[in-house]
Amino acid sequence: MAGMNKRPDDEASKAGPVRPGAAPAYPLLRRQAEELALKTAALSRENEKAMSPETTRLMLHELHVHQIELEMQNEELRRTQLELEASRARYFDLYDLAPVGYCSVSEHGIILQANLAAASLLGLSRGALTMQPISGVVFTADQDVYYLCRKQLFDSGEAQACELRMVKSDGTPFWVQLAVTIARGAEGAEAAAVMRVVLNDINERKLMEAAMRASEERYRAMVEGSPEAITVQRAGNIIYANAAALKLFGTTHAHHLTGKPVLDRVHPDFHPLVHTRMKALTSDKVAAPMAGIVMLRLDGTPIEVEVQSIRTVFNGVPVIQSTLHDVTERVRLGRLLQARNGELEIARSAADQANAAKSEFLSRMSHELRTPLSTMLGFAQLMDSGTPAPTPSQKRSIDQILLAGWYLLELINEVLDLALVESGKLSLALEPVRLAEILLECHSIVETQAQKRAIELSFPPTTLAHFVQADRTRIKQVLINLLSNAIKYNKQGGTVVVDCVVTDPDHLRIAVQDTGAGLTPDQLAQLFQPFNRLGQQANVTEGTGIGLVLSKRLVEAMGGLIGVESTPGKGSVFWIDLNRAAEPHAIAVASGPMASDRAATKSGPP
Repeated sequence: MAGMNKRPDDEASKAGPVRPGAAPAYPLLRRQAEELALKTAALSRENEKAMSPETTRLMLHELHVHQIELEMQNEELRRTQLELEASRARYFDLYDLAPVGYCSVSEHGIILQANLAAASLLGLSRGALTMQPISGVVFTADQDVYYLCRKQLFDSGEAQACELRMVKSDGTPFWVQLAVTIARGAEGAEAAAVMRVVLNDINERKLMEAAMRASEERYRAMVEGSPEAITVQRAGNIIYANAAALKLFGTTHAHHLTGKPVLDRVHPDFHPLVHTRMKALTSDKVAAPMAGIVMLRLDGTPIEVEVQSIRTVFNGVPVIQSTLHDVTERVRLGRLLQARNGELEIARSAADQANAAKSEFLSRMSHELRTPLSTMLGFAQLMDSGTPAPTPSQKRSIDQILLAGWYLLELINEVLDLALVESGKLSLALEPVRLAEILLECHSIVETQAQKRAIELSFPPTTLAHFVQADRTRIKQVLINLLSNAIKYNKQGGTVVVDCVVTDPDHLRIAVQDTGAGLTPDQLAQLFQPFNRLGQQANVTEGTGIGLVLSKRLVEAMGGLIGVESTPGKGSVFWIDLNRAAEPHAIAVASGPMASDRAATKSGPP
């Protein structure tokens, strides 16, 4: 009978608190159990003595069955409660730990509840965020957007969405996408409406969009202000042209070009080329190489244009962008230059022929003049040294004949050399030449000429070990010419200094400095002109006027340079730059101290 002392609600209380409506069968079973217990108690009092043991056993059995049923119900209630707790935990994970912000907002705009993401977005704690008006965290300039979205939600009852800026706790605005819906309580439409708000952070996207818009605006401004003509075409039609392109085609109104076929502005002869390039760009090529075509202005005037095209995106659609360079003037000048080059080529060919004829004539004349001149000089020398000796009057005449003859022979030789150089028939034997030997020989040749005018000569020491790449005979001819000029055009009792300087590892400079009258800038400009003696024609100083010209040609033929520096009243410095050469073994042996001594003994001291 111990089981009869337990109330069903006592057994049910062991399962803990249960939410109303969680187990609908529990109140019904409890009432049935209570009614059965009361009924049994009444029967017990009335028929306690009359009940048989069998009846008592049946009653106890029924009570025991009901007790088992109640315990099973309690177990079911406990399982349901555990499921509810797990569901609440999952709800916490889905709501509070969601990556987007969730808020419940009353119909008066008060935040009733917020998850962790919403609080984190706004930089506030959940406690500080709840019971606050949601408009307080909306950026002031965007509050109209929020109120309009809210109004449309309550007017239509359908979910709404908008993009606006909200404000963090430190005052920093940021962009969110706000989605709102209406949720009502258990009582249905009669209950107060609650607004469910979803906050999705789109700040990065909005900043990127703003940056892209700024970039597009800068690009558009750059294209609009570009001096290059730029057009954009799609499906064979021009959809954009900048100011430079409008000017190129002779208009100031965009509608004259936009919407029109590209081929309208292309000369018919170039339609196949343009069609092929456009087809290639639209298929697989990103850029096309520069091409020259003829296009037409609006008035039909043809213009030469170089076109560079690329495939790109314009206003979200694939297009072809072309840069147009007006090369009409350049093409005209190119054709004119080509024509002039042809004329110059004809003139050059004629000049070469004339120069060859001149050189041939000079060569023949030099040979023809040399023979009778040599005979005249020979007879004059015989008369000068004959017996009996010529009279003083005859001696003066013979000296004039010899002086004029030798001058004429020198002129003929120089003209012949110049003709050979200019005709390209002069052969040079370039080899490593020891400079000390050449200077020693030149010193010996000009020494007598210098002594006649009391000119002091200064040469580098004979131990100079530099070698240059030159023709031995021609380099000596050039140096003798420079030394002779330095002596002839020097002042009486002046000086001539020869110096050698290595200007760089590959070149050596030989400088001849005099103390003469020097040259003015105008004279320097005419220095290397044939037969130009710079106003010295009336001077008693002998000269042909082609020595420096011949020297310049010979130095350049040996791969060198010749130049001059002069100061009026102080003198001049003529220099030649030659290529340095390595010392060959044969020359190094032959030009030892003994060879130098032999050369010095033969030619005399410098």
